[in-house]
Amino acid sequence: MHDVDCRKHDEQRWRGAMALTLLSAVMMAATTSLAAGMPPALDIRACYERALARNERVGIAAAEWRAAEARYRQSRDTLLPSISFTGGATFQNDRRNTGSDSSSRSPEIYALGIRVEQALYRGFRTAREAEAREALGRAVKFDERRALELLYLDVADAFHQLLACERDLAVLDRLVEALDQTVGVLEERTRLGRSRRADLIAAQASLAETRVEQAAIRGLADAARELLSFLIDVPAGKIRLQDYTEPATSPALESFLTNAALRADIQASAARADAAQREARAAQGERLPEVRTAGEWTLYEDPDEDREWNVALTMALPLFDEGVIRARAREKGELVRISELNLAALRRSAVGDVRAAYADFRSAAAQLESLKEAQTLARESYEVQSRDYELGRSSQLDALLALAQWQRLERREAAADIQAHASLIRLHVAAGAVEP
Repeated sequence: MHDVDCRKHDEQRWRGAMALTLLSAVMMAATTSLAAGMPPALDIRACYERALARNERVGIAAAEWRAAEARYRQSRDTLLPSISFTGGATFQNDRRNTGSDSSSRSPEIYALGIRVEQALYRGFRTAREAEAREALGRAVKFDERRALELLYLDVADAFHQLLACERDLAVLDRLVEALDQTVGVLEERTRLGRSRRADLIAAQASLAETRVEQAAIRGLADAARELLSFLIDVPAGKIRLQDYTEPATSPALESFLTNAALRADIQASAARADAAQREARAAQGERLPEVRTAGEWTLYEDPDEDREWNVALTMALPLFDEGVIRARAREKGELVRISELNLAALRRSAVGDVRAAYADFRSAAAQLESLKEAQTLARESYEVQSRDYELGRSSQLDALLALAQWQRLERREAAADIQAHASLIRLHVAAGAVEP
């Protein structure tokens, strides 16, 4: 009976010390936060907005679209006539004093004029080339939109990795603190001969193992923090994440499969296939004759004589380079085939990405429900083992094992919850959307 009272006293002292330690830690954290003026916690949307303003890949994608737009305008403007202002001066020997005709020209002649050139017919190559450039411009624009979606996915991966590590560390910190208190109690009880040394050694081993795991997770958290810091351009030491408050929920799979068909990279690939087809038509037009016209008008001439004007019409038809043209057209045809195959492969890949992300989400959601139930049972087991230990019907080791199981299931539940949120974001991005 005396041993039972001692155990009750030790257990009460242990629980009181743990409560005091936790209360002190909470108060210290609150005081430090207020004193230091810590930055506000960032949710995933805030992180994405910061990354959007910082990321070079987004700027490169926008610059590539502007360059593609400029190439289209260059090709389109070749349909318009070319008008140029011409001017010249001619110097020749003075023949007025050589006995020749006194009506000879002046040794200096100045002239100003206008020249106009226009391609009348090129086998519709100019129009097809302009259309191809326009399609490529649309493809680059879709590439820019897909770059934004992939940037969101990169930010989400780093965000969830860091958040998972922080949740894991919170559980490990509580476990280390509980094991440290347990070791202290067992050391005192072992010294008094009230507990077995085997229980003390087992508790010390569990504490050492937990600290090793704690150090490993802290290293992963530091790496994830640095990666997120690079993406959002915030110092790693000032990053604070806002945890989720609502569970992850998902609509039906069919809506994601429908949206995946309109994903930005698929539309970019379709635009490139369109551009390849138009370039192939332009290559076939090289077999047709080319008709051009050009005209010149002299506006001013000194000395003023009969000012000239002329208009020329020319036609060129390829004869001996037909093999080169045929080979070029065949090459463009194969490029069309390649672009169509890439488009088909991308469409199948998009469907696979959506289904895989949806399966990951469903798996994480199912695990989360089972882990919640298992954690409830593990907590009840620990409470029963603790009561039995107080009554002398079980050892401290049994309670320690129950605590370790409870904390392990709590860690797995936190990981499954993070996995569910991360899979849901991957699902939205696989379907071509950016969702918080």
